[in-house]
Amino acid sequence: MYFISKYDEHNQKLSEAIEQALKTLGKRNVIKIGSKNNFVLIDTSDILYISKENNDRKCIIRTKNSEILINSNFCDIKKQVKENFIHSHRSCLVNPKYISAIDYNNLIITFKNGVTIANMISRNYKKGLQNLWN
Repeated sequence: MYFISKYDEHNQKLSEAIEQALKTLGKRNVIKIGSKNNFVLIDTSDILYISKENNDRKCIIRTKNSEILINSNFCDIKKQVKENFIHSHRSCLVNPKYISAIDYNNLIITFKNGVTIANMISRNYKKGLQNLWN
């Protein structure tokens, strides 16, 4: 543990200290969303899916309990979640451990808590989803 001075880039140092503490504990894999002065840490084990908004540079992160609209690049978020998520569509990453059913005919993914997403299965990623569930 070390001291963080409020006079010397305290927001950045505090952010780094929190991230390091979480990594050290090894209990959580988190993603950091936002700027260096205003950010949110989201536990990846709580995320059902991440999708890109059609016309904006915004993304939707759907967790077990809420939906968060963020102003962030989809590719940047994808780099943070790494191997825990798979593509169902070029603009959608899903957490496979929460999927309860996939309807390939109607292009619907249903999660264990009852949340569904429609039209987020593309033919390019359909095979990967089928390999996961068959």
